[in-house]
This record gives sequence, C-alpha cells and structure tokens, in this order.
Amino acid sequence: MTEIGKDDKPKSSTKSKTAKAMARLINSKPLSNELASSLSSLSPALSKTTVLQTLRLLTNSSKAFQFFKWVHDMGFPHNDQSYFLMLVILGCGKNFNVARNFLFSLELRSNGSVKLNDRLFNSSIRSYGQAGLFEESMQLFQTMKTMAVSPSVITFNSLLSIGRTNITNDIYDEMLRTYGVAPDTCTYNILIRGFCKNSMVDGGFRFFNEMSRFNCDADIITYNTLLDGLCKAGKVKIAHDLAKGMSKKSKNLNPNVVTCTTLIGGHCMQQKLDEALSSAQAK
Repeated sequence: MTEIGKDDKPKSSTKSKTAKAMARLINSKPLSNELASSLSSLSPALSKTTVLQTLRLLTNSSKAFQFFKWVHDMGFPHNDQSYFLMLVILGCGKNFNVARNFLFSLELRSNGSVKLNDRLFNSSIRSYGQAGLFEESMQLFQTMKTMAVSPSVITFNSLLSIGRTNITNDIYDEMLRTYGVAPDTCTYNILIRGFCKNSMVDGGFRFFNEMSRFNCDADIITYNTLLDGLCKAGKVKIAHDLAKGMSKKSKNLNPNVVTCTTLIGGHCMQQKLDEALSSAQAK
C-alpha cells in the first residue's frame, strides 16, 4: 500500500509525522468514536497532504475506506486525487465490489466535481487483470465504452497485459481501427511478452517488426523478452544474432546482465558450454 502515489511528496516533516501517527493508530485499532477522537486531536485541521499520506500508509483497504469516509464527514473536501487514490487502494486490496460501486458513485459523491474518465476506469481494469479476473476487466471495459468514456493507450495496455493471446489481436485491432489509439513501446513489450510466454515467439516477432510503423523504438526490455522466447524455443543462434544487432539499432541500446544471462542459459540448455562462456565474457 505504501507504493501508491509517490508523486505526492510530503510538504513538511510535521505533516509526515502526523500521517504516520494517524496511520499507526488506525492500523492497530478498529475505527471507533474513541479512535476518531484521538485522530481529531492529532490533526484538528486535516490537510490534503496529511490525508493522502495517511491513506498510503494504511495496510488494510477496508480501514482505508473507513478513514476516507470519516475525513469526508469531518468536512475534508475530497478531490480527484484522493478519489483516484482510494480507488487504487481498494483495487490493490482486492476489494473489488466496493471498488466498482465506489467508481460508479464518484460523480454523485463528489457532487459532480469529479467526472468519470479513462484514468479512473484504467485503475479498476488493471486491478481486475492483476487478479486474473479477465472477464471482469472486459465487462468494465465494455461499460466504459457505453458510458462514452474514450479508452486511452493505458486502457488497452492494461487489457493486453492480462496475456490472453486468443483475443489479443481483436483488442489490438480495436485499439487501432475503432479508436485510432496509437500504441507505444509499452504496448509492444506487453504483446511480445504475451506471445513469447505462450511459446509463440513468431507472433512476438510480428509485433516487433510492426513497431517502426508507429515510430516506437524497441528498448532493452523488448530485446530481452524476444531473446528469452527464442532461447526457450531452442533458437539460440537467432537469439545470439539478435543480441549482436542491438547496438546497431541505437548507441544507447546495449546488452545488459539479463541479456547475457539469457544467452548463457540458452547455450547451456543445448549443452554448448564454449558458447555459454563466450556470452559470459561478452559483457
């Protein structure tokens, strides 16, 4: 929970201490009138920074939601940042029913100050996907479209990252043809990883070759993913040649430890120890 929303930095050490103290109390006790009184004494005037920091420090999504509602009752004016953070926390805590209801009640909760947008939907779609709930992700995607919320590249990346190669092409085609959303390097890395993971390295190369069409530059993740897929498919020679060609693509693109380790593993699988040693020394 502490990794969420690191872009909101504390503005003072005092506020940071207040947030830590509040979170410590909430994490250790059920939210009650007595605890609410203690929280009020710690911070009579709740600031945006204190509320956001406290939410990030809470270890239980249900308690975080209770705190979220309590500060609202205390007069704290939630905004798009705190609403989004609460939605992320509920998703990370696998509190999916609450998260879904919360998402669709946002406009009412905020008195219209927060409008449903792709960023809010993306959070829930990604949470479902990370939990392996593909059908729920797709249902939410369909609902998003019926509500006339246009999906972004992040929306499609979230759907593609679930790794269902049987409908990957349909999602990719909808991205390009229906919505005209341009893929980015992350899109192709996700697609390539999905195909290579499912022993379909040729499919991975199809997307690799398509990257230039959208001016997307392959990065070290792209190459290492393909190398891993090639080595696992027994195509170590092709992997070795691909790695050698990396530097020719860009002066900033060079093999790293993962590259070398992958090639060493590939050569070892074929019991080619001399080649494995050569790959180890190349770095």
